[in-house]
Amino acid sequence: MARILIDALGWTEHPSGLSTYCYCIMKELTKANVQLHFTVLHNVVNFKDKFLLELKNKNFTFIYLDKPLLSIQKELHFLFNKKYYSQFDLFYSMSSYAPVFQPNTKFLSTTHDLKYVEFPELIGKWKSILLSKIIKKTVMSADSLIMISNFTKNQVRRKFKIKSPVDVIYEGPSRFISAQIESKSKLFNTTREPGPYFLSIAENRPHKNLELMLRAFKIVVDREKIHGIKFVLVGSGVENLRPVCEELELEKNVLLAGKVSDMELRTLLAGAKSLVFPSLYEGFGIPLVDAMYFGVPIITSNITSTCEIAKDVAILIDPRSKTELANAMSLLINDKKIWNELSMASLKASTKFDWQNCSNDILKIILNILDKKL
Repeated sequence: MARILIDALGWTEHPSGLSTYCYCIMKELTKANVQLHFTVLHNVVNFKDKFLLELKNKNFTFIYLDKPLLSIQKELHFLFNKKYYSQFDLFYSMSSYAPVFQPNTKFLSTTHDLKYVEFPELIGKWKSILLSKIIKKTVMSADSLIMISNFTKNQVRRKFKIKSPVDVIYEGPSRFISAQIESKSKLFNTTREPGPYFLSIAENRPHKNLELMLRAFKIVVDREKIHGIKFVLVGSGVENLRPVCEELELEKNVLLAGKVSDMELRTLLAGAKSLVFPSLYEGFGIPLVDAMYFGVPIITSNITSTCEIAKDVAILIDPRSKTELANAMSLLINDKKIWNELSMASLKASTKFDWQNCSNDILKIILNILDKKL
């Protein structure tokens, strides 16, 4: 039986796009009936309590490593265990941050984005340079590569001149939506009336563009004169936008919700007038898919991956123009016909983004590298 070693150290206790990716792929892979054995290195402290029963499979061994995805500790671990790990038939890194001392075996990697290369201010100049070198080594040494969008694929190819075969495999929705799909719970009520609020799901980081979004909303509030129109911001660090809200006199119109539970997020999505996602950079954009599953109209950027993922189902705007963004919000307030059309288009598009299909495609690539069949 062929043995696969998976670096899933981006899978931690903390919610993130990479953590969601690792969990959802593992959940689907454990359902597959294949003659392969997977050894999965993860960083989830309470794994036994949270996931062991759910992911139980005799062909899977889950090993907790208390070593951050990007750390000297991880590099030393792979260095000291290189001889043992090289006995595996395939090494799969679920991120583009593969260890420098990677095993001498066939190698597959998923690249999610280059945000830390494109936005060095997120982590600092020297860390950005170091990450660029790590990503370059990863993508140049892989036998095969997975990218989560055509945008990411094209950007990586331009920057690193890669020659390995690349497959674009789209992601699915957030964990709580996947769980409801699996239990066949109905997510979206086609007769619903949208609430009097716009919704943002994003961390407060420079590339998420939240301050411009609030300034665009100020234009809408002053122009539309609608009593009770609100904006709800979900995500870590949004509380730090309070001074901006005070400057714009939006304290009564903006709710800085911060981190919320899955149940609270489900409720917010189900009632939102629109998801507003004017990001300056995304490798994929899972919140867009979440909105689609609830039939929520989307306003998003006409650059990077967002215009690819939300193509034909969103109002696309220049993310650096608060006027364009304000006009898009006003359109959804005033034109019920367009709101309904975008709502139904959004719901229909959700079927393209599914973790089971994503996992099946990854498994096919693994088997192809190993020259095996399903």
